[in-house]
Amino acid sequence: MECAYCNEEIEEGAIFKDGKYWHRDCFRQWLREKGC
Repeated sequence: MECAYCNEEIEEGAIFKDGKYWHRDCFRQWLREKGC
């Protein structure tokens, strides 16, 4: 599966949010940019 943020392959520890898969760090970064 691919990370919705960086489009890199996710090996393990993927987060499933908003109908997409994310790396943990990418998801945190995305939240910061979104302003939450």
